[in-house]
Formats: sequence, C-alpha cells, structure tokens
Amino acid sequence: MNRISLRSLICFAALCMLFAALGINAAAQDILPLPQVGTPQIEGRFSASPDQVEPADLSPMISSTEFRWLDTGALRYKLVFTEVLTGIKHVQKVQTTHCNGTVCSFVFGNSPFFDTLSDDMQLTWKVVAIHEDSKVKSGIRTVTLNEVVQPTLDNPNSGANLGYTGTLSWTNANAINDYVRVVIVDPVTGAKALNQYVDAQSCSSICSITPRHFTGKLVIGKTYEWFVVAYGMTGEPARSETRTINIVP
Repeated sequence: MNRISLRSLICFAALCMLFAALGINAAAQDILPLPQVGTPQIEGRFSASPDQVEPADLSPMISSTEFRWLDTGALRYKLVFTEVLTGIKHVQKVQTTHCNGTVCSFVFGNSPFFDTLSDDMQLTWKVVAIHEDSKVKSGIRTVTLNEVVQPTLDNPNSGANLGYTGTLSWTNANAINDYVRVVIVDPVTGAKALNQYVDAQSCSSICSITPRHFTGKLVIGKTYEWFVVAYGMTGEPARSETRTINIVP
C-alpha cells in the first residue's frame, strides 16, 4: 500500500507541474504580442533624401532651366531658392503632378518670383520633401542666373556702306534672350532714325533686318551709328558695341 500511495503521489505531482507549465504558457501568449499577418511595412523610400538630379552645382541657369530631383513618394515638395548676396529666400511649392514615380521636375521660368531676379545673380537651391509627419531635405547646390546674352554685331563692318537693300545682322541667343532692339542714331543730333524691336525667337543663331524697309529717316550721304540691345525674359538689357554705316542709294 505504501509503494502504491507513493507512486500515486509522484504521478499526481508530475501532473500538477505539467498543468502549471501549460497555464503559464497560455498566460504568456495572452500577454506577449502575436505577429500580425499582412501588416504593411514602411519602406525606407519614404524617408529617403530627395537628391538633386540637375542642374549640376555651379551651373548657369536660364528661364527654361528644368530643376529635377528624385521622387521619394512625398505628399508634396518645395524648392527653396536663396539669394547668395542678400539671403532672401524664394519658395516654390511643387505638387506630385510634376513627378513620375522616379523623378520630379519644375521649370524655373514658371516661378512667380522669376521676374524679381536679375542677371548674374547667384542662388542656392534645395528640395524639401514633405511627408505626413516629417520633412526630408536634400543637399544644397548653387546656380548663376543668366537672363540675357550680350549680342555681337555681325555685318556690316564699321564704316561700311549700306544701300537700300543692305542688311544689319547680329548674333542671337534665342534660348535666353526674349527680344532685341535695333537702334540707328544720328551721331550729330542724337536723333533715332530707327528703333526697331525684333522677337529673338523669330530667328536662330543670326538675326538680320533691312533697316530701310522699316524707316524713311535714313538720309543718303549721311553717316549713322547702330547697335543692338538684347532683353532677357525679365527685361534685363545687354547692349552690343556700336558701329557706323554710310547710307548710299
């Protein structure tokens, strides 16, 4: 009887320990979080830097310059331009309609503050990616605004004769300049015999006009001075050198 009782007690104790262990494990399962199936993970893409693609650092910039940067999946972006000389900031908001999933882009000339800038101005620029609960900034690059290119007189040479069908020509920068003004002046009186505007987009690398088709003020036998003034997209002027012409029949 004693042996049977002892065995029974041992078995009973073992069963108690087993049940106790099972109970602890069950409680632990209630306390510890279980792995969730199908929970979306936040990709590193959403915290990546909107690195600049172009223009390169220290590049010249014109009205048609396209600023491009990596699309990091942000809700929207901001381009922040800072005038190097004054520290004045200009902020351009860019919606994701300007992005294609790989890169985003914005044409500088479409900014409302473009007309407030001047030729040869240096600007730094960076991109700010705006997410739901955070902002990520790119590095900083510098560009130099090139709003107007000085025209160079082509033909005729200074002192040449100009007949009725004779032309005046000059180099053109139609990607940067907006229009030019061709001026012929009487050097004695200072009176303008011609003040003709020409759309820079109407010709390619060389532009020309026949001045006597536009004015009747050129007097045969007189000598005049002529020059060309180019204007950038924001109205910045750049004047060429001055040459003389002799009016002949």
